[in-house]
This record gives sequence, C-alpha cells and structure tokens, in this order.
Amino acid sequence: MILDGEIVAFEEGRPGFTAMMKRFHLKDAPSLEAADRSWPCVFFAFDLLHLDGFDLKHLPTVERKRHLLS
Repeated sequence: MILDGEIVAFEEGRPGFTAMMKRFHLKDAPSLEAADRSWPCVFFAFDLLHLDGFDLKHLPTVERKRHLLS
C-alpha cells in the first residue's frame, strides 16, 4: 500500500506547525514519550495510490478515496 497524507502535530487540541517543529529534532525515547503527551501527532491519509500490487493512480480521486475508506 502506498498512501499520500500528512503528519499533523497538535498543541492544546489544535493542529500547529510550531508543535511539529518542537518534535522535529527529538531523538531519545524519554523526550519522544514526553512529546507524545504534550504535542500528539496524527497521520491523516487522504489518498491511496497503490494497493495489493495495483497502481490506482489512473482511477478518479473519488474511487481511490472509496478504497481508502473501506
């Protein structure tokens, strides 16, 4: 499966670029665990480009999204 999407970090319940930048350079487990509590991240998938060996890019966007949601 190949997805197209975006990782979004939240601060005080709202998505924000600053929250993502605060997480960007963290490397060690304790810092990452603390960041998960302070600035949780979510991956939003908004397109499905390839599935089970099949290229879906030729399909209309609506059809690809239908596969994404099933």
